[in-house]
Amino acid sequence: MERELSIFALGDSKEFGEKLCGGLGISLSKCDEYSFPNGESYIRILENVRGKDVIVISSLYHDKNLSVDQKVWRLGLFNDAAKLSSAGRIINVVPYMAYCRQDRLTKSREALSAKVLARFLESTGCNRLISLDWHSYAVQNAYDIPLDILPVIHLLVDKVTEFLKNDAHVVALAPDVGASKTRIKDFARILQKKIGKDVYMAVTDKSRKTGEEIESRFLIGDVDGADVVICDDETATGTSLINAADKAKEKGARNIYACVSHCNLNEKGIEKIENSVITQLITTDSIHINSNLKSNKIICIPCYNLLGEAVIRINKNLSVSSLFQGIK
Repeated sequence: MERELSIFALGDSKEFGEKLCGGLGISLSKCDEYSFPNGESYIRILENVRGKDVIVISSLYHDKNLSVDQKVWRLGLFNDAAKLSSAGRIINVVPYMAYCRQDRLTKSREALSAKVLARFLESTGCNRLISLDWHSYAVQNAYDIPLDILPVIHLLVDKVTEFLKNDAHVVALAPDVGASKTRIKDFARILQKKIGKDVYMAVTDKSRKTGEEIESRFLIGDVDGADVVICDDETATGTSLINAADKAKEKGARNIYACVSHCNLNEKGIEKIENSVITQLITTDSIHINSNLKSNKIICIPCYNLLGEAVIRINKNLSVSSLFQGIK
């Protein structure tokens, strides 16, 4: 049965929420959200949500006002407020999901952070979660609620094809061996279908030294004279993309593009992209890039319409997976 719908947004996801609601022809609902002088957070829903589908949008990345952990806590507080207000269903829309890189134990006595986050959201009242393109899809195993992790590869492919030359030898390049397992294969297949000719694959081998210091040691594949498209799920420093681009340039690549689902660059990272051999970096607006930090090389594709369509389908008990027929 279709329920009444109320959509909220927290923190700097409010702009994203306004756009999503605008596309649906409804108004963004209001809530109080602030910190007390002692640093504690406060959340209060400012309308009746009894029996409704309550959607709350919060992209879980660090910004100038709130840390990732503060955003996680406030999302949990909102869930609890909605639960105590007798909401019908509580659906978290998280364009960028935090802690997806911490999906397994790599050293002794670590926390399994992705699982902790899953348990936290479920315990505070989240009944369903919608997100975009996770770093590790294995994190799904940590959740006992329905998940809709929407792919954005088709959005990135549609945009990058605007730049590829008709006569180009096109190569999809994985910036490390991990990305070559599935992501780059899907990207190459969808891009090949879009442009109607063969797309070849290549991979660089990445060695992480300390912190941001990463070295691409060699490249496997033929990129000489090619238009190269580097594909990855996210970039936080730009280092992996730039090293892969440098290696491709050394091997004779003509133009180099990068497609990433989530762009989490700070001012230093954007400056590095600006000064790199990358022609264009294409990403989504899952993470809000401060207008003062924007680069002519970075193109943000809006994804609020995609998430809005998923919200409406769930509200009407329609298929979400049918949105992506022909992509998989």
